[in-house]
Amino acid sequence: MKPELIGFVHFDRPGSKNNQIEVLVAKEKASFFLRNKFIKIVNSFGGDKHFIGRIVEGPFFQPEEVSRDSALAQVSILHGEEFPAPPNFYATFIIEVIGELDGTRIISSGSRPSPQSKVLTLNDDELYSILGLEEGDMVIGNLEGYPNICIKFNSKKISVIPRNLGIFGTVGSGKTNTAQVLIEELANQQWAVLVLDIEGEYTMMNKPNDNPHEIEKLKRFGLTPSGLKDFNVLKLCNQESTVETAEEVTIKIDQIDPYVLAEILNTTEPQTAALMAIIDILKRKNKDLKQELDEEENVLTPGKKTKSMYTLDNIIETIDEHKSNPEKLGVRRGSLQPLRRKLISLRRSRAFDDPTAVSIRPDVLLKPGKVTVFDLSYTPDYEKNLLTAQLLSRIFEAKKKDKTRSLPKTAIFIEEAHTFVSRENKDKMFETIRMLKEIARRGRKRWLALCFISQQPSHLPNEIFELANTRIIHNIRSSKNLDVLRLSSGGVTEEMWNCVPTLDVGHAIINGPQFKNSLIAQIRFCKTKRVRQEDIE
Repeated sequence: MKPELIGFVHFDRPGSKNNQIEVLVAKEKASFFLRNKFIKIVNSFGGDKHFIGRIVEGPFFQPEEVSRDSALAQVSILHGEEFPAPPNFYATFIIEVIGELDGTRIISSGSRPSPQSKVLTLNDDELYSILGLEEGDMVIGNLEGYPNICIKFNSKKISVIPRNLGIFGTVGSGKTNTAQVLIEELANQQWAVLVLDIEGEYTMMNKPNDNPHEIEKLKRFGLTPSGLKDFNVLKLCNQESTVETAEEVTIKIDQIDPYVLAEILNTTEPQTAALMAIIDILKRKNKDLKQELDEEENVLTPGKKTKSMYTLDNIIETIDEHKSNPEKLGVRRGSLQPLRRKLISLRRSRAFDDPTAVSIRPDVLLKPGKVTVFDLSYTPDYEKNLLTAQLLSRIFEAKKKDKTRSLPKTAIFIEEAHTFVSRENKDKMFETIRMLKEIARRGRKRWLALCFISQQPSHLPNEIFELANTRIIHNIRSSKNLDVLRLSSGGVTEEMWNCVPTLDVGHAIINGPQFKNSLIAQIRFCKTKRVRQEDIE
């Protein structure tokens, strides 16, 4: 389709911004100008320069022959029923100049369009090329305002998904649907996907979407509702689940880094020292067992691990053995009893070292196209975070040992990530953050990706934003939550940030290395059934 002339660049006003221009448009063509639409600007003077821009404000309507404050203009509006038509008028729009066009590349420019520069439409093929949307095999949604222009992530580029993702937005903004779309697409591309589900919202993905409105919208992408074929729901043993058939999994205390364990339990320095001393005793006591466990620990060979270097009960028993003489451990006398109380509280949940429940087995979880949801909706915080730590550690260790790359590409989704590691406690969670950073950075070349999901990004430590290179930002109204994203996200213009508090449900800014510029997308509806908060008892 040939580009259509739709308007002209106006003279600048005093105080105009370098990256903004005003465009005058005849009223007959004003209907084309919708916010967030892209346009091309052909410079009228100073060389054959072409610019790319995005509509950010308007339309604003002005009368032509008379002033806005004239009697004729005001009376024709005030007594509209007596006037068949108002005076002739035109429309003005504010355009954000994104950059200069160099072929199909957008480059920064030290200039800006001059008055009377032509403003032209862009056809779909031009936009695909200019915005870098040709690649991709994961259908995420469409460019806002362009229902025929699909946005696709590339699952085969190590610079995209393995550089980790972040999904942020307020309650009801569309985060869960977006995560579910990513899970569907990754599974379709034969990734193994693990989901830490805090609210039980992903537990019905083996069933097709049954919402008539959403089913109709899916047709636009050539998609039909379908449930995931290889899908499993796990719950922590002796805890409840939203799914009756959920299989029980136990937390193996010896599979969690002792320092991470201490941080999650929020132990004091003396208590941490006591815990380390006790675990060291148990490791020395069972040193003959270590070689046997190392052989069983070959996670690429199926087999259930039935033994442990030490259990939660072992730690408590060792405390009891030394409580009358803590100095033998080299720890303070007052540190053992408070530590014991915390461990006893954990034992009451009956979620640890249960021989009747399965342990986290990477050889079972990591299968091409398999999605495993850990339903933690009824799980207390300590147990929830300890299971998260164990899962992350186990999967990362399996990936490191997979020298032949026989394991599939893997993604782990962490819902409400701020409840696992928070800005407020970051100084007390050095080892936990170090673990996340190591997994995120070293996991990349092993095709292990993390996806952090949060409605409270201001509670996440800065390190998380450094790890999540692709960000999907839904509606956020809180300036506090928005500010942390502004400070940590490059390539998002001020005009685009100003759109965030008014984004519709399901609309989001996508900012990441795959695309040449940040985009505003309308995320497609998921093909699988989504459990909404109001449906959870």
